[in-house]
Amino acid sequence: MKRDFWRPYSLSILIIPALLVGIWIIALPFIPFLRNADASSQGVDEMRADFARNQRRIELIVDYLVRSDYDRVRIWPGQDFANPHGHPQINNRRVERAVVRLGQRGYSLIRKNADAIVFFRWAGRGARAGAVYSINGQTPGEETLEYLVHIEPLSVPGWYFFREDFNEWRLRNRN
Repeated sequence: MKRDFWRPYSLSILIIPALLVGIWIIALPFIPFLRNADASSQGVDEMRADFARNQRRIELIVDYLVRSDYDRVRIWPGQDFANPHGHPQINNRRVERAVVRLGQRGYSLIRKNADAIVFFRWAGRGARAGAVYSINGQTPGEETLEYLVHIEPLSVPGWYFFREDFNEWRLRNRN
């Protein structure tokens, strides 16, 4: 009686590729996050270049948010507004497209506080970096950026490069 060599392996030949495809499908939503460079390695020169490439879109969003009635808003590119009092929609097609485009270019969060609008560009290992616009004209501090370790003006008035790093901040502020 001849024994079929592949028979014991036939099930694993089907299961392993199916598992790999399943893992890939699960990982797809996280690819933009994985694409972001480590925030601790990004500096003001990289932000200046990135800001120059995206300035028109960023300023369109800032103008929209400054004119909006919301004191505090968070926008995750690809999703709607989210604030503690509901989920209002962006009612401007150009702003919607600008938010989506910034998401495609690696921006992970846009946040408006009472005094600033923050664009998070790089994130990783307890650190985040990006650009912040001061609504009130003052340099943003820890009341706006939680674990602020570096802030520096960009070439456009009212705009700053920032870097937040929990571990570095914790070491600096030991009591």
